[in-house]
Amino acid sequence: MAHVIEEECVSCGICPEFCPADCITDGEEMFVIDPERCTDCGECVTVCPVDCIEGALAIPSLGR
Repeated sequence: MAHVIEEECVSCGICPEFCPADCITDGEEMFVIDPERCTDCGECVTVCPVDCIEGALAIPSLGR
């Protein structure tokens, strides 16, 4: 399951630098992870300074 960047994102630009799948892009208001390309490696989670990246299953509205 792909990771998801939550609304708390401050668009600092750190997570795309560490994404080995190159699946994080700058959206209109925050960064966005392409779920089709995300390999669920967790690299982005460890570098996020505001701790706003979660696995989709950890977010109740997205968990399946």
